[in-house]
This record gives sequence, C-alpha cells and structure tokens, in this order.
Amino acid sequence: MIPAPLHPREDARLQALADAELLDTPPEAMFDDIVHLASYICGTPIALISLVDRERQWFKARTGIDGHESTRDVAFCAHAILDNGLFEVQDAHTDPRFADNPFVTGAPFVRFYAGVPLTVGDDALPIGTLCALDRRPRRLTPEQTEAMQALARQVVRNIEVRKAALRTKALNDELQRAAAALGTSEARLQALLAANPDGMVRVARDGTVLDRKLSRDRAILPDAQHMIGQNVADCFPPRLARLFLQQLERALASDTVQTLELQETVDGRACDKELRIVASGPHEALALIRDVTERKLGERAKDAFVATVSHELRTPLTSIRGSLSLLEHGMVGPLPEEALEMVQISRTNAERLLLVINDILDLEKLSAGQIDLSLRPVDPPRVLASAAESIRGMAAQAGVEVVVGECPVGAPVLADEARVIQILNNLLSNAIKFSPRGSRVDLSVEAGSCGRLRFCVTDHGPGIAREHHARVFERFHQLDASDSRKRGGTGLGLAIVKSLVEEHGGVVGLDSAPGHGSKFWFELPCCRGGGERP
Repeated sequence: MIPAPLHPREDARLQALADAELLDTPPEAMFDDIVHLASYICGTPIALISLVDRERQWFKARTGIDGHESTRDVAFCAHAILDNGLFEVQDAHTDPRFADNPFVTGAPFVRFYAGVPLTVGDDALPIGTLCALDRRPRRLTPEQTEAMQALARQVVRNIEVRKAALRTKALNDELQRAAAALGTSEARLQALLAANPDGMVRVARDGTVLDRKLSRDRAILPDAQHMIGQNVADCFPPRLARLFLQQLERALASDTVQTLELQETVDGRACDKELRIVASGPHEALALIRDVTERKLGERAKDAFVATVSHELRTPLTSIRGSLSLLEHGMVGPLPEEALEMVQISRTNAERLLLVINDILDLEKLSAGQIDLSLRPVDPPRVLASAAESIRGMAAQAGVEVVVGECPVGAPVLADEARVIQILNNLLSNAIKFSPRGSRVDLSVEAGSCGRLRFCVTDHGPGIAREHHARVFERFHQLDASDSRKRGGTGLGLAIVKSLVEEHGGVVGLDSAPGHGSKFWFELPCCRGGGERP
C-alpha cells in the first residue's frame, strides 16, 4: 500500500474544508440524493461524498456502506484530490498503490474506484470527492464519466448554496437569494436528468405528478404529455397505479430505492418496464422508468431452460425417492446397518432436491402468469389454525412453539385459501429454522393499510440488519450461505411468498433488527359485501 502524498497547498486546502462547515454535520437530502443518483448512473453498489480531513476521510453522504469515516492513509480519495479530473482505478488488485489496502483485501472488498475532486473557492482547492466504488473490476463509460463530473459540479454548487444559506439565514433578502440559488441548482440537476435515456416522473406523496420526462424510447410513458397535475391513479392502469402508490409510500417511509416491474403491449409488441422509485425530498419521489425488454427476454429464456430441466428431473427423482423409502422401511428385506444409513442419507438428499425443483417450478409458473387463483372470502382465524397445524410437526422437531394469537379483526379477505396457507407455511418454516430451541413463533392478524388485513409471523431469532431487508425476497438470496446450508432451505421460499402476495394484489414486508428477532408480514385486501376486491 502506498499512501498518497499531501496536497501541494495542504494548509490552504484544509482551511477551505473548514470554511465549508460540512464536517461532522447531519445528513442532508440535497447530498444524499446525489450519491443515490451517482450509484444508479454508474451501476455501482457504493457511492460517497467524501471529505479529506488532516488525518481522516469523513463521508458527508453515502450509500452502500455503514461507516462514517476512515483514516486518511488508506483512503482512495486522498489520491483522487491530487488529480484535476476523474481519478479511476479499474482493478485495485493490480495497482501497487492499493493491492494490499485493507479496504481491498477486506470489507467492502473494493476492486473499482472512480472519484471526481470537489473543488471550492476561487483557488479551486479540492476538499474531497464524489466517488463510486464496486466490488469487481470495470471502467466507466464516457457517458458515466460525464455524468459523474456533472454531479460533482452539482455537489460543489450545493456546498456553495449551503454556505450562503448558513451565513445569511438571519436576513430575509439573503434567504430569498439562497432559494433562488437552490432553484437554479434544481434546474441544473433537471438538465442532467434530461440527458438520461430513461423516462422519469417526479411524484408528490399523494400520487400527484409534479413533473415528467419522456424517454428516448417512446414505448415507455407513450402518453405522458397529459400527466402533469394528474394523479397516477388517473394515468396508469388500476393495478399498476395501486402497486406504484404502495412502493411510493415505502420509498418515502424507508428512504430506500423501491423497484417495480411490469409488462405492457405497445404498438403490438410486449414491452417490459422497470420502475425504480427513490425519495427526492420529504414529500416527493423520483421514479425512473427503463425499458428492460431485452433483459427480460434473456431471463425468460433462462427460466424456460431451468423449468424444462426441472420437469425432466422431477419424475425420475420422485421414483428414486420412493424406491429409497421402500428400502429404508424394509419392504424388500432388512438391510445391514451401514447400508441403511447410506439409504437414509440418499433419501434425505433426494427430498431436498425435490424441494428445490418444486420451488423452481412454482416460481416459473408465477413468472409466466400461469398460477390461477381461486379468489373467495377467506376467514383469517381458519387459515391461521390450518397453517399452524400443518407446520406443528416441524416445530416440535425444532423445539419451537407456534402460538396463534387472537384475531381482533373479523373481516374475511378475498384470496385463494390454499395459497394463503402456502404463504404462511413458507414464513413459518423460515421462522422456525432461525428460532432458538425453546423459543416461540407468533402467528397473528392485525389491521393493515388501505382496507387490508395484515398477517404477521414473528420470531425471536437473530434478526436481520436493515440493509438486507430489500433483498431477502429476491430469488436464491441467503444472508449467510453456510448457515443456510446447516439449517436447510433453497433461498426461494420468500421469493415465492412475495410473488403470491402480489398476485393477490397485496404487499409484503419485514420489520427486523439484529438481536431483536424478525416480523415478516403480508397484507391482503378485505372483502366487500359481494366478495369483490375493495
């Protein structure tokens, strides 16, 4: 590792940093929004606004990491402030300056770094960087480089606006000047967003469209001209509008990016779209709409291949499991002890393979829209009791008690009862696996939002860190692969839960923290008088 030398005008640079009055200040939306946008544009999991102090670097805004600072001697940004333009490390493992850097050899395992100096004042002294980091080697495209430089200029403008506001907040005329500067800053940011090929919609908390930008691909938001001032409920199909508003509410509540996928027919062809919704203020959010048709075609081809293989495997594997079970139970005569042990191991692993194959086939059917739901009024206490009874054997073997709580809400939900029990079973089995012996898992129902009922499965296990909440419902995602192998599981159960809940027009979520257990929940619409969706 080769630490960066000091800046040629280090004392003046440190004074410029102090004058900025940014060090050790609380998070601010105008900087947080930029790092989220930098992460999105560059396609990197980590983005930072880093300020290089005398002996440390401190992060004014960050996404993708938890820490607030590090020592200066290991900082990539200490090298970047010595450059006039973009400082890029395409593969830190091959760069002698960083090959043995603790951030390269250990968490967060940085392989790629791109940083643009943040220069302030008439002397253009660098006080830090806007940077993007990845865990794999890569390089920025010319468009991404230009966007990063534009965003860095925007950070500097926001710093200048902030300084002006701090110095003149006691005077009304100066406050007006600061507001005008912020308006100019927002206009510049809008110009930057206009260069992005994606469609964009800026939406208020209540769903009112405040602004929009058509994408270069007119298949996305083809009828967007009339949207400004309208509610998304009047612009989108009913199901899409409902899902959009749900994700908007979650984005504003959690300050995390929410993703929504949909398919529409445009000019006679199927068009897949991805909506990424991120809070852009306390009461508004930005939705970026991207055409992902080509990507989805590839995914569907892969899914079709996996489904075909799974179908071909299931029949012979079922036969193998049945034959092993007959051998295990002595149907063809007693087996030697060692042979019986081998048969039991083979039968157990055959059952695990069948579980994986069945989960893959369920997901394939859900992705292809081949799951037919038989929607009828369903009594919540009855499905709670059925789910608890069906899982009781697994719970007893694990030494965990499943407790069904009182159901204070008596309204039925409009759902497929068998699928609701399947959802509950997946959540209960997951909770039991991660519950310590002698503990309990609670199964309950409570009033939800927007006329829905909330079904809850609460355990007292290790809990899940907040940064992992959004990913636990992804396919094959397991927080700790080694732990999951010990406990069993395919990594598909929660993905199936999410898909089935959304097929019902509901939402799924998680409340958890390390050391405090986990509460998985999903909400389903209540019945109206005629058994229809509300």
